[in-house]
Amino acid sequence: MIVDSESDITLISQAAFKSLKAKPKIKKGQKIDLIQVTGWYVTLDLIFHTDDGPVKIEVEAYIMKGMTTSFILGNGFMDQYLILIIWDKGDCYLDFGSSGW
Repeated sequence: MIVDSESDITLISQAAFKSLKAKPKIKKGQKIDLIQVTGWYVTLDLIFHTDDGPVKIEVEAYIMKGMTTSFILGNGFMDQYLILIIWDKGDCYLDFGSSGW
């Protein structure tokens, strides 16, 4: 997964979606002016491992043809949870704002 503060939406590659064992229902989304975005999205559960144990958060991800990265976590999600990206000696952590995660 890539955390991308420049992406307004969260994306999942078509290949990554096809590889899911339990495929979520595909829904028709808003019109997006990116050639590779299919216009369809899925709702997925993301599991984040925290010091207090795993946390499951639901996210909507648009399916994108030909994307080489499996998953891009966009700004919309990060704004919703007040996520800060923290780099520490080559490691990357996410701080979920006032949630304590």
